[in-house]
Order: sequence, then structure tokens, then C-alpha cells
Amino acid sequence: MGAFDDFVDSIGLELDITQFVADDVEKIEQQIELEHVYKFYPVNLLPNFFAKPRVRFTQRTELNDPFELTTRWNDFAPAGFRKSMIEYIRHAATAFFARPDVIAKAMAERPEFNHYGSRVALEKKFLGILQGPEGRRLIEEQAKALESSTIPGLEQALINFEGAGPPDFFKRVTTELGIFSVSESATNEQLWGLYAQSGKGFVVQFNARHEFFKNSNGNNTLRKVIYTDEIIPNFLSNPYYFFLVKNAQWSFEQEWRTTRRITECDTEPLPGLCLWNVPRGAIGAVITGYNSDLAEFQSRARIILRHDSDIQFKKAILDIQTRRIVIEPLR
Repeated sequence: MGAFDDFVDSIGLELDITQFVADDVEKIEQQIELEHVYKFYPVNLLPNFFAKPRVRFTQRTELNDPFELTTRWNDFAPAGFRKSMIEYIRHAATAFFARPDVIAKAMAERPEFNHYGSRVALEKKFLGILQGPEGRRLIEEQAKALESSTIPGLEQALINFEGAGPPDFFKRVTTELGIFSVSESATNEQLWGLYAQSGKGFVVQFNARHEFFKNSNGNNTLRKVIYTDEIIPNFLSNPYYFFLVKNAQWSFEQEWRTTRRITECDTEPLPGLCLWNVPRGAIGAVITGYNSDLAEFQSRARIILRHDSDIQFKKAILDIQTRRIVIEPLR
């Protein structure tokens, strides 16, 4: 952390955002990680997937729910948020400008001064200047500038976000975002019917705790989708509502999802078709459908084993007695 961060921590000045955040945010972030998640595919994608396992992070316009990634709130921020932000900045800055030693340390950390000497020497030099008449005048000018331009500018920016939020901002986010959707169930009859050609297709069992689903901090990015038709009071009370909510009629999908910027994809064979290579170890098994061509599936199975020899093969079977789909090892 830098000098200003250390300073804020030392004076115990915090912006308490918990007063604006809904209780269900913590529940979402503390949800239990699954061991496996499942992706349903039609049979025509089997040859390409087996030859080179890749997955698509789909843009909003290609998702099945037309209300995906749209505003599900009345206002962007709750009442009092703008005032709290302004007061936080004002108090932090006022305390900061009263400490020339902290300002000197922050200036010494700037990379453009690296070639002028050691950080300790620079800090001492800057402190001497700031404690003199010219330095005190400079600090006073910066403090006045904060009140005359920075604070009003920040306040106007926050005003621009009030209401439902700036449409251009959310439009830009949605065009940059891709979603990879999976299900927590491999035996979901409706998913086999809708996405795997009534059992003619296949399902890929992913290892949900693999690095493929983690961010740079090592945190798992898979999140369970919320199914509701409700509109929340404001966006900041639960930002997950932007990309993690679908209408209640889609609850049968039992969906989990993760997101990525489409500009970071490994390949884009067609405009808007953004694909990521699946690393070794991310796939646990491939499940062929209950109406699939078993001989064709088995003949291609050895191809994907070149990618990862640990991948297992399974078959979905219709259990007439229980009226359920069951998954069994393919021998």
C-alpha cells in the first residue's frame, strides 16, 4: 500500500458501505463451492470439442433470456450515499493536508522522482520544502482546489449515476462481458431436452474447483444464479443483480456462471464467437446422451484423451422404474 493508504488506515477513517448493502450479498459470496458443474451440448459440437476442448463465453445478445444483463433496480444508489461519499473524501483530504510528513512520503513514492535519489532522501527533502513558507502555501492552494473543483466534480459524477444509472455505462459493460453458464445437475431432464437434442448430445463435467474457474487472486468465480422477478430498490445494495439474476421461469436450469471480458478470449473464429481453451484437469468426464450414437461417441473418445488422459466417460440412462435420468460409467 502507498503512503495515503497507510495514512487512512492509521487514522481509522473508513467509508462504511455495509449500511447500503443488502444482507443477501454476503450469502452469495459465502456460498459453498460445488465439486462439479455441467455443460450441455448438441451432438454436432462433439467432433470439434473432442479435437480441441474450448468453451464459449456468451455475450448478452446471444443469451436465451432476453432480460439478461438489464437493469433490475429502481435507483443506482440509496439515499444518503452521495453525501457519505463526499464527507468521506472531505474528511480524509482535510486530515491529509494537515500532515506534511505524509505528503512528503507520498511524493517520494512517485516513480518520476526515482532517479533523483533514494526514497528516504527524497522524503526528507520534500518534507523540508513543505514545512517552509512556499510549501505551506502550496498545501493551502491544493486544499482550496479540492473544495473548489475536485469535490464539486465528484459530486456531479455521483449525481450522473443517480436514477437507474447512466445507460451508456451499463451498455458498455454488457458489450465487454461474456458469460459461461453451467448447471449443478447432470440429470436435469429439461436441459437434456433443450440443449442436448433430447438426449442425442453430450454433457461435459467440469471440475468446479479447477484453476480455470479462479481469478488472479485464487478466488473461485463461479456463482449460483438468483431466480426472481423482483426489482430491488437500488443497484449498490446488491451489484450481483446485474449479471447474476434471471427471471423465475428459468429456475429449472439450476445455473451457475462465471464471467470474463471477451477481449481476453483465446480465439475468435467468427465475430462475437469468443472461445477459451480448456486446460488439462478442468474436465472430469464427458457424458454421452441417452439417445446418442454410442458407437460414434466411443470412436471419438480416444481423441479427447490426447488432451487429457484422465478424462472419464459416462452414459446417461433412462430409468423407467424411477422415471429419472441416471449417470453410469461407460465401460
